[in-house]
Amino acid sequence: MILKKLFFCLACSLWGMPAFLLAQYPLVLNPKAVVAGEEDTFLSMTDLLKNSWDSQQELADLFHNRGVFEYNKKHYEKAIFYTEKAVAIRQIVLYPFQEDLGKSYHNLGAFYRKIEKFEMAEKNLQSAIRIFSATGNDRVSRSLLELGGIYRELGDFDRAIQAFDLAINNANKFNDNIRMVKGRLEFGYVLHEKGLYQRAIDSLLLVSAYFQNGAPSDVRAFCYNNLCRSYYSLKDYDNCIYYGDLAIKELTQFKIKKDLGAAYNNVGLAHLKLNQLEEARKCFLKGDALGKQFDMRTLVAQSQDNLAEYYIRMGAPDQALKCYHNAVMKEVNGAMDLNVLENPSEKDIELMPSKADLLIYLSDKAKALMLLHQKSGDPVFLTQALQTYKRCDFLVGLLRREHTEQSTKLFWRENVMPIYEKAIEASYIAGDYSSAFLFFEKSRSVLLLDAMINAEAIHSIGDATLIREEQRLTQALLKAREQLETSNKENRIIALENLRQLNIEFETFTSTVSKKYPNYHKAKFETKVDALSTFRSNQLLGNHTALLHYFLGQEKSWLLALTGDAEPVFKDLGPTVETEQLVGEYLAFFKNSYAIANDPEGYIASARALFNYLVAPAGLSGVDELIIVPDGVLGFVPFEALVTKPVEDYELSRLPYLINDYSIRLSFSATILGKQGANPGDKHTLLGFAPFSAGQGIGNYPALSYSKDELSTIEKKVAGAYFTGSKATKELFMQETGHFSVVHLSTHAEANEAGGQPIIVFADTVLTLQELYGMKIPSDLVVLSACETNIGEVKSGEGIFSLSRGFTYAGAHSIIASLWNVNAASTGKIFPVFYDKLRQGSTKASALRAAKLEYISKLDESGHIKTPYDWAAFTLMGNNETIELESPSNPWGYFLIPLVIFTGFFVIRKKIKEG
Repeated sequence: MILKKLFFCLACSLWGMPAFLLAQYPLVLNPKAVVAGEEDTFLSMTDLLKNSWDSQQELADLFHNRGVFEYNKKHYEKAIFYTEKAVAIRQIVLYPFQEDLGKSYHNLGAFYRKIEKFEMAEKNLQSAIRIFSATGNDRVSRSLLELGGIYRELGDFDRAIQAFDLAINNANKFNDNIRMVKGRLEFGYVLHEKGLYQRAIDSLLLVSAYFQNGAPSDVRAFCYNNLCRSYYSLKDYDNCIYYGDLAIKELTQFKIKKDLGAAYNNVGLAHLKLNQLEEARKCFLKGDALGKQFDMRTLVAQSQDNLAEYYIRMGAPDQALKCYHNAVMKEVNGAMDLNVLENPSEKDIELMPSKADLLIYLSDKAKALMLLHQKSGDPVFLTQALQTYKRCDFLVGLLRREHTEQSTKLFWRENVMPIYEKAIEASYIAGDYSSAFLFFEKSRSVLLLDAMINAEAIHSIGDATLIREEQRLTQALLKAREQLETSNKENRIIALENLRQLNIEFETFTSTVSKKYPNYHKAKFETKVDALSTFRSNQLLGNHTALLHYFLGQEKSWLLALTGDAEPVFKDLGPTVETEQLVGEYLAFFKNSYAIANDPEGYIASARALFNYLVAPAGLSGVDELIIVPDGVLGFVPFEALVTKPVEDYELSRLPYLINDYSIRLSFSATILGKQGANPGDKHTLLGFAPFSAGQGIGNYPALSYSKDELSTIEKKVAGAYFTGSKATKELFMQETGHFSVVHLSTHAEANEAGGQPIIVFADTVLTLQELYGMKIPSDLVVLSACETNIGEVKSGEGIFSLSRGFTYAGAHSIIASLWNVNAASTGKIFPVFYDKLRQGSTKASALRAAKLEYISKLDESGHIKTPYDWAAFTLMGNNETIELESPSNPWGYFLIPLVIFTGFFVIRKKIKEG
């Protein structure tokens, strides 16, 4: 009791309580009268209670209830002020009253959410959830619903889904039908936001059925409104209008103006799609009027943006621009600026709590500016459109920073690609190469770049303990996400809760490190791509190297080609449908090992057509090395096997392949390439694994007959550690991989393109892509002599989720990987020559090219027809530094010196005798 009073004294000092006046008597008051009284009266009454130890519970209740009272009067700052007083008391003197403390934390979270201070809201709600979960209280569902709402508003949809899923489960456990229905309603809402429209409708129809025979309800109206939105997204505009009208009818009875305005906007959009323009305009104006009447800036912004769409349909881009600009400015600061050519500052945008809607309005504004430039020819509109797209890019970066779950980040990467497509088109029209390079880079593998920058940031601190903790948390999160993906219905809730706790732990860790090391925070959260000039000076020395940067949009494909100092080549390649068709025809010849040999004429025609489409427009005069940053399906293309000239001779070994003219390497992005520098050092050793070289398979994986010869040949050329058969385990690989600058894995691998994880196989088990994300492999070169190691699922904006990506994520500076099921015989002949060329001082790309050309030129004794399928599978990704490989020690050398000495002794002795 004495200790509690000491803590109480400390708490009292926070709001000026004179601790020395502590008394031991309670005061009898009418709580309702005190809470609802004038503020001065309320403070006077609470002032009487603050000096009585036995009255602290009553005082905390008064502060808590006053917070609710002020919240209901929309005095949100005061609501927070009084609720924080309640928390301060309950934390110290009323600790056993866990439920009351949890209630105050919950209210604080809800109040902070109301004023869009989401970080504080999340912190308090997590505290409430912790208390309610520990005490088995049914209120945990309420806090989880609030928390999920925060994540939804931030666009972190996967965490929102996790929170709502947990809320529904807890509501079912306590037979809390109200929270269960609310959870399903929110679940449907966020499924819609993720683009899972039919699943959203299924969830929302369950809610609708629950209320089917009930009285008018705001919850049912909200359900109808969201059904309206989902049907709109499925282009079922009649059902959209049907449910929207039901929502309007319901909401009109309840006079819920915010949701009523949203319903008018949703119905208006359906009318717009049905070309019922006047009906659409009336709906948007009603939404706008409601927003202005009740000072709801989000509703006004939404209505103005929709009105702009109406004006676009009417062929009035000038009016549309005004409305789009109004939407932007209303969302940012609640005011409508008259200067439509201005944009909010980066600082203003950064302070925005919810940025997803603003991104829509800004990109729409840029669209109107482009239309005005097209209509008037005024370059001012084009210049401002580019600046607006750069504001969009800044916003995209902020959104990415706020999201935690990888799947949410990937969702947003896919959804912002149309913005980058339009930005690239604007750069093309303006002839602005620097802006084009920026947008090309920002559309390529930014999440991979983020991870690499994060690794640099944590290692720059130099604190080994923090580095280990960051690695532990990263690996734990990866494992938890994998467990959630594979969990059954019974284990899903446990997996969800585990992931939620780990996310809190990781956020706490990041926050703690950021406060202690400000430079870490800056490095971690300021992802910058290289400027055009920087990349040129660092990577395109002279004019012998060219970068071919591709972008495949929804509508068009683009090429930006750069050399050292020549003017860039910026080309509109044509419709992306045409690009994908040409690529598909070409890749069909690599589906099996005999397609090219069976139809060489067809292959040559396809390879020649794709060269003319993709590479010839770059105008590569005087160039002998290509760096290619592919996009989408181009990541599967063996560029080296393209045919550069018309031919009459169909002999496959004598075709004018692209490899004849250039050494070629790939990269995830130009910026990532700049970060893949070589390790300093003298000579380099190799770690080699060949688990299937012992003449028998393991499990479902057969023996690789050439694997033993491949590795033993390399072992004679390069010093290192080599493990074959049962010794080549994953456990050993994870122990040893950080000690060698070259890693060579001759084994099985699988891409699992349908959505499963790519894997690489060892003698004991497999290594997954997810596990690679948690490893550190700072090797100069990783050679994946296995099938399908450079393919996987294509993620829009990020590229192919392959093993190459995993090793790049883990820190490898360059990777050689395959695009299909490789020919083991040719692999065994190409890689020994590759290492010979490296030892002779060739760069990695030149060495791989020379090895392939030598393979192509040599006759096959068995009569096998060598096709590009045999040699074009392996591609180099990353830097192109030379590697000075250490030669293996010669065991005969140990006997050579004694032998020389012994021989010399007898020669000398013989001469002495003869003398």
